[in-house]
Amino acid sequence: PPPPPPPPPPPEGTAPRPKLTWPLGKYLSDVQLCEAREQVLAAGSSLLAARTRVAELTPPGNPTSRTGYLRSLRDCVGPPPDDCMEKWREEWVKLRTEEYLRSDDPADKDKGTEEYVRENKDLDSVLTKFARGIKESVDSGMDPKHAEIYYALQSVRGSLAAAMREGRKDYVCSTYALSEALSSEYDLQKKLALPPSLYKNLEGKFGLASDDSQWSSIRTPDEAGFRGLVSEAMVMANDRLDCFSTEGFMVFDDGGLKPVSGPIVCFEAAASDDHGDHAPIVIKKTIAPTASKGGADGGTLKPTSRKQTSGAFPPNTLFRLKETKPAGSWLAPDGVTKPMVDLLVVTATFKAPKRLSSSSGSGGGKMAELPVSLQYASRKAFVKGLDDIIERPLLTLEQEFMRDYSWTDFKDVKYTLREEWEYVNGEAVPAADKTPGTRDEKNGGMSVVQFCDRINARIAERREKLKQMSPDTPMPSEANAFLTREEVLAVRLYSGPAYQPVNRFLREIGNLSGGFRRLVATHPAATFTATVAHLCRAIRKLSAIT
Repeated sequence: PPPPPPPPPPPEGTAPRPKLTWPLGKYLSDVQLCEAREQVLAAGSSLLAARTRVAELTPPGNPTSRTGYLRSLRDCVGPPPDDCMEKWREEWVKLRTEEYLRSDDPADKDKGTEEYVRENKDLDSVLTKFARGIKESVDSGMDPKHAEIYYALQSVRGSLAAAMREGRKDYVCSTYALSEALSSEYDLQKKLALPPSLYKNLEGKFGLASDDSQWSSIRTPDEAGFRGLVSEAMVMANDRLDCFSTEGFMVFDDGGLKPVSGPIVCFEAAASDDHGDHAPIVIKKTIAPTASKGGADGGTLKPTSRKQTSGAFPPNTLFRLKETKPAGSWLAPDGVTKPMVDLLVVTATFKAPKRLSSSSGSGGGKMAELPVSLQYASRKAFVKGLDDIIERPLLTLEQEFMRDYSWTDFKDVKYTLREEWEYVNGEAVPAADKTPGTRDEKNGGMSVVQFCDRINARIAERREKLKQMSPDTPMPSEANAFLTREEVLAVRLYSGPAYQPVNRFLREIGNLSGGFRRLVATHPAATFTATVAHLCRAIRKLSAIT
């Protein structure tokens, strides 16, 4: 047949319509291009809806109790403002108001107005109320300005912790002022002998759980076997003899000391090491009163020669449950009283807050910073962690490796995800021609089941030895101790050529934040969240028996 006639020329005075050349070699009209873009939008909406549905149906993972330990003040509330050692006072009214509103007491909520605080709870009246404590701390060697900062801000520590936890900058000056006060005192303390063990009630009035609810579950191990928490709230404790009775820990209530139910927490001090600092920051040492045994006074308190210690741990301290002493089996600091409640012995780890005058660079003003230098893509990415993206993986491990994707190593050897998946699911074959060296040199003929059996037998052996060495050694529960098939496959994949695309994925999302980070991390063409999640769980399980 004859060729079709050429298209008619455009009307005189008009330019020809532009055409777009696509890789397929076709010319698409503006109408077709518009239709294609509409299809992209529709596909994007469908993809977002499907991802949302997957997230809803996927059980959430369990972040470890140590999440957040690496954050600094700068990460939480931004850089320190100028002259924050004076400007913290300007935040008092709003800070005290929020503390009233956070209270569980209905009467306090009625006081949660700035007008009430200005008239009845201004900063000067609060400092007057704490005048005795301030004087005792100053007599113990504390700087007067630092003592005022500590006593004022310890009374609103719950609101300071909430702001830090939520990333709010409402009280940034107060947060940095408290950091400076604690850091300066700790600098002096490190030259002295370790303080004694300090104590605090876990529950009830003024209890640790009232400032940070994580304390309530300190005895429950996470999936890695860790029992503890990272507390955003400053923790205060003491070794007062009159705070102990056979009924439990005593707190001031309605003008007198009354016992509260529940365990007592013992903070065990230790010397600083490469992992950080482990002793409370001493606030004051005073002569301890003790109850007289009988007599006409009916048990009034009399002074003794013993000095009692009050101390504090800074926000973002990592607390670990070391052991639990059953009720009635341990002695209070007086060496006589046997409280009929459990004693939870914990250790603390933090990096002493850096002085504002000596901080520099992006890591200044840290409350609990990483004490060991590591090489990572960036400190920000390291601190951010992975819990936000691996909690609910979009795809399964198998689906991630069944995608059409290939890469080459530095010797131009080509690999594909499918080939790597097929290899780790089959029998291991020693191969000496691989770029890094011989692959599976001593694993020839082993199947996935055999790899699982071998590592889990090793885990069982190590768990038994660790239990014999120390029954209180923290370990994952039986349900979370052994590697699953997917975790073994993830380790096998990552220890082979597939580490390259996985590492590339981690490096790229490490530079992102917020919703965009989540969007990219869960894109079906880019994600390796299932692989990373299985890897993290495998590494935690292996580290527990190492």
